[in-house]
Amino acid sequence: MGKKEGKFINLKATLSSADNKYKYGSNVKCKLYLEILHDFDINYLNAKVCVEVRGVVNYSPMIVHLEKLSDKDSWMAGDILEYEFDFCPSDMISYQGKYVQFVWYVETDADLTSKSKSFIRKQYLKNLSVSKVFSPEQEFDRKLRFKVFPKTYTYVPSSIKKTIKASLSWWLLLIPLVMFGIGYLMWNFGLLLGSIFVYVFGFFSFGIFGYSSYMKWDIKTFGTIDISSQSIENNQQEVKIKLKKNWSKISSLDCYYEVREWVTDGRGSDRVVYDKVIGRTKYRRIRDVQQKNTFKTQINLTDAPGSFEQDNVEIQWFLMFRANLKNGQKITEELKTNVTLNPYYLAS
Repeated sequence: MGKKEGKFINLKATLSSADNKYKYGSNVKCKLYLEILHDFDINYLNAKVCVEVRGVVNYSPMIVHLEKLSDKDSWMAGDILEYEFDFCPSDMISYQGKYVQFVWYVETDADLTSKSKSFIRKQYLKNLSVSKVFSPEQEFDRKLRFKVFPKTYTYVPSSIKKTIKASLSWWLLLIPLVMFGIGYLMWNFGLLLGSIFVYVFGFFSFGIFGYSSYMKWDIKTFGTIDISSQSIENNQQEVKIKLKKNWSKISSLDCYYEVREWVTDGRGSDRVVYDKVIGRTKYRRIRDVQQKNTFKTQINLTDAPGSFEQDNVEIQWFLMFRANLKNGQKITEELKTNVTLNPYYLAS
């Protein structure tokens, strides 16, 4: 983890585990070494293990583990103190994306007595370090960053059950019909320019209805599409696709999982700043399409975080479904799902 050297204290930390990798879901031992360079009295010394989420803005760190290392104590110049504690990183793995980062660190938190703080302030003033006078404990409160590596674990998506159907928006057809009626009346009353404008708006509304109907027509051809997903043995996901009719018009079905970074502005706006795919599983394809179809798939990624949501930062997971029609058209649906990391079952 490294060493932090200072004028009053040198701080060093080491981490160790069964295989010397700090993995999600496995116990980690932390040792703190303090080399005391002057005499100090303290009220307490704590250590925190935190994970910090960074997006467009940074958020308050989440405390994963808090350990009280010492109560009131006197540190003497020349002392080398050693403190030890265990913790388990089980919230998320380290991740360094473009707009989303999960950063782990161990932070020391020392509370010095008023006498010790006064001594440090005087030393800073002698060295003309005026800015440090207001934070005399900054050398004692240090962050030592480390990485939580992925373990061979399983991604566990939540169950999904959804019916996709297309209903034509017939109410949209009322708008052009009403416009045509108004335009006809205005024409008869001699309001030629106004009637032309109303007619143009009516044709535009009719075009919107036509486009909306065209985009939904392929799904309407199949009546309904039922999609469900659940976890089964051997860390697999079973995805079932059921078509109500006309499945013979489909040449193949594709299924896969996708994970994305998703960030909005976070400053009083919902504007999407970043939306990028950061991981995708292998495609599973069925060529002999029947009324009932079953995929068996597995999420075999090793470095993608699980689902996460905090204010304007999200890690989003989707089950992606695509029907490739024989006429060259495609029907694509994305079903958002919650994916957790399970370190206690090894992926095969």
